Amino acid sequence: MNEFEPRVHTEVVTPVQVPEASRPMTFELLIIACVLLIDAITHGFNSYNQWRSLSGIHDGQETSVQAATKVRSQLDALARETAVLADSGNPNAKIVVQELQKRGVTIDVNAKPFGTSNALAPSR
Repeated sequence: MNEFEPRVHTEVVTPVQVPEASRPMTFELLIIACVLLIDAITHGFNSYNQWRSLSGIHDGQETSVQAATKVRSQLDALARETAVLADSGNPNAKIVVQELQKRGVTIDVNAKPFGTSNALAPSR
């Protein structure tokens, strides 16, 4: 055999086959982790935007609630004063109180004005 002639190998090398179940699934796990992270971030942004929207709606209703409380306290004061006049003998006030009673409205002369009781105060 000449030094310049190619050598022929007779031995065949076969690659080692790794069984499918035992190979690491790092790429698949990385994709799943990225999808879950993107999903969590998306839900977080959506929740924050909804919270901001609801907060704005709540703030917008605050003036309406305050105005309604003011009107309610004024109507209660008017009804109490009308009941006091009816008790003192005023015939027109008696008619008004009777009509209110026919419609199911009760007037408590001794009640506190609306909005002054502290419903959140701890009971003792």
